[in-house]
Amino acid sequence: MISTASGLQQQHVLTQRNHHHLGAPAAVKPGFLARTRGGGAPGRGRAPNAAAAAAAVTSSPSSPPSVPGVPGNVPVVSAVEPLFRPLSLGPGLDLAHRLVLAPLTRCRAGPGDTPAPSAALYYGERAAAPGTLLISEASPISPQARGYPGTPGLWTAEQVEAWRPVVRAVKDAGSVFCAQLWHVGRASCDLYQPGGGPPVSASAIAIPPPWTLYGPGGEGPFPYPTPRPLAADEIDGIVQDFVTAAKNAVAAGFDMVEVHAANGYLLAQFLSDGSNARKGDAYSGASPASRARFLLRVVQAVADALGSAGRVGVRLSPFNEFLACVESRPLATYGHAVSELLKIRAEGDASGAALAYLHFVEPRIDATFEPRDTDLTLAPYTAMARAAGVAVITAGGWEPGPAAEAVASGDVDLVCVGREWIGSPDLPKRWALGLRGNKGDRAMYYSGGEEGYTTYACLSPEEEGAAIEAAVAARRG
Repeated sequence: MISTASGLQQQHVLTQRNHHHLGAPAAVKPGFLARTRGGGAPGRGRAPNAAAAAAAVTSSPSSPPSVPGVPGNVPVVSAVEPLFRPLSLGPGLDLAHRLVLAPLTRCRAGPGDTPAPSAALYYGERAAAPGTLLISEASPISPQARGYPGTPGLWTAEQVEAWRPVVRAVKDAGSVFCAQLWHVGRASCDLYQPGGGPPVSASAIAIPPPWTLYGPGGEGPFPYPTPRPLAADEIDGIVQDFVTAAKNAVAAGFDMVEVHAANGYLLAQFLSDGSNARKGDAYSGASPASRARFLLRVVQAVADALGSAGRVGVRLSPFNEFLACVESRPLATYGHAVSELLKIRAEGDASGAALAYLHFVEPRIDATFEPRDTDLTLAPYTAMARAAGVAVITAGGWEPGPAAEAVASGDVDLVCVGREWIGSPDLPKRWALGLRGNKGDRAMYYSGGEEGYTTYACLSPEEEGAAIEAAVAARRG
């Protein structure tokens, strides 16, 4: 049974199970750093004993080199060493490790759908390990694209200005920031829509109960209304909205953009035969090729606008159940979509760069974003991407050990982490040291304000020092 909790409570914060703790490792690897904040206080360095312990590890002749671009060293336990190998997504997109901050809606935007000033601290803390890739919370591309309260947009000059200090905080930390571009489609209501009309989608098929939504002022919960099918010529305008938002993201300083085509939102609504019953036009539900056409147009247009497909990622969820947006033939439909996405190159780009990455939601995540047992696999899609030389990110229920094994085996290149990074701003450091983070207070995920947003602490210098000493002792022993 799908949970009757609100759409806000079910939205795409991905589960990170934290009941396992990596014990003292048999060996450690140096290579991760120490520039994250201790105890949540800006500017605090490591405790003296932590610095001494790290120096002892890196002085070993058998130690591998440090992670590129990282000043100082914190030892990396052997169990997760594959997660702390560098990776380049392209020019200027150099990553020091394989952990990616998941796109996490936090409902903290201010007037005019501008990011709150405190977003600079929130993202800056989570970017403090240099070489981290962060994907922003989903950002609506237009007033029509909205469907959740407090989500910061990318369609006005004021929004661009408000994003700049947030992006600057990430870039000043030496990390890479990607803006996720979003149109919710039918996952909206008249309270969000210009002129108070119905939301739009591929077809006049409503999201059924028990799914519910809240208005921009927190009104609700309400049932989802029946959407209005988009006319073919209206799709041209939405493609342009994605282009405008991508250009605005670059103007705000973002390194790249991710086109959100997952989790039951507009582009996924066109992809899925459960929500696309169109007939008689180029976007009809008749075939995978026609259902994928909208997505492919958007991604091609965004790549052209940015001058390189290498600045564009795409998020897909072939086995999605969220918001009742289900595809009955995921292998055929998403196989076609992935195949065509891998062919995209920006017009006029002499480098011939392919997409920066494809980002998949793991099938083990159910309709309420909780882990489940399943035989479904992303392997057909990820194999296509890897064969084409396009990086693969997957999200959903990752724990340190399995994540490291997946990277080491070549199944994925990067793993997204969500809830555990909400409650632990210095999560990469914790995983490097064999520790686990805290998921934080779920009741505060979408509550607004600073509590449960910028109030989570990093490891104290004493905690960090003790963890480093344990790792060093394990190496020597």
